[in-house]
Amino acid sequence: MTTAISVLEYINSCIKKEETDLNDIESFEYHLSKLEELGSHLLFKKFQAKGFFESNTFSSLEEAQKNVNVLPKYNRILASLFELFIRHGYIVEADNKKYKLNINLTLNIDDILKNLKNMRSINSEISSNASLLTNVIDSYFEILSGEKSIFSCIFPDGSLEVIEKIYKESPDAKYFNIWCANILRYYSDFMSKAQNSYFSIIELGAGIGSTTEHLLNQNINYSNYTYTDISRAFLNHGARSFKHDFIKFKILNIDNDSQLQGFKEKYDIVVATNVLHAAKNIEETLKTVRNLLNKNGIFIINDGVDKRDFSTLAYGLLDGWWTFEDPHWRIDDSPFITRANWNKLLHSAGFTHVTSVNEITKPALKLLQDVIIAL
Repeated sequence: MTTAISVLEYINSCIKKEETDLNDIESFEYHLSKLEELGSHLLFKKFQAKGFFESNTFSSLEEAQKNVNVLPKYNRILASLFELFIRHGYIVEADNKKYKLNINLTLNIDDILKNLKNMRSINSEISSNASLLTNVIDSYFEILSGEKSIFSCIFPDGSLEVIEKIYKESPDAKYFNIWCANILRYYSDFMSKAQNSYFSIIELGAGIGSTTEHLLNQNINYSNYTYTDISRAFLNHGARSFKHDFIKFKILNIDNDSQLQGFKEKYDIVVATNVLHAAKNIEETLKTVRNLLNKNGIFIINDGVDKRDFSTLAYGLLDGWWTFEDPHWRIDDSPFITRANWNKLLHSAGFTHVTSVNEITKPALKLLQDVIIAL
């Protein structure tokens, strides 16, 4: 008899047998941390040039900004940046919850720009991240004032090239996408022996298809594959990229009831890569996901489980980054959810067995992303 625990035990044993090489990720993480440092330096200098931190002391970035034009919807990112600037030592605590500039800090903007340029031209594995971060920081105050959309920085001239390289070609993206595909293969192998030979799958927030291409490269018989996103542009991109007869492309907003959006059927597999952190209410979204799954169906979550400065700097101006209404589940100054909170949330949503790739493999390197498996 097939049970959730028997499925998970099989997947667990398969994961343990896989050999993992984190050398590429270790190198990537090192260079990304250097990029985060340079990006933080550059943004702080731009804040100073715009008139921030002119007072002797201040209690928040909102107070420090004085007459700089910032739309109210960006107050949460300002609070997050204030924490980041404190953490990097640009501003220091004075007294009575007041802060002041670190007068010993020496940041030369010409040196910062030179180092960023070198990183973009010399280091191929980080060049796309550097390009994106530079594009956003260059337009930061135009975005804060509402004069410019952040999408023009993320998708310059409507191009997906930079984002595709980050989410398809970077070592960390590849690593976790491959794990998603491996887990799907283990699941299908076990279920094929037990009962199923064809599988239905729905991918939430499929975006540019960075995970999709790995899932389709597995030797799995799909009865149907539903590729969803909230963006019609991403669905059109998916339709151009994946021309299999069994794939359907549909709009789905993870914040709303799936049945009311026309999703009546149940699926064997639900996959969500880098999308669930954008849910307004993660508990309600997980209830919707649970209702999408067949009995003994598997839910695979590929998402951040720790805060990352690059994400705050590059994506923190996106409206969807701060729309969450459940901060008690989120990491401070971030939309991400810890592995421990995912465990609580998934059990509360009705999943009886939960584990993750990092929990099983116990990597020596600290990874800020994880693939979580729930049945």
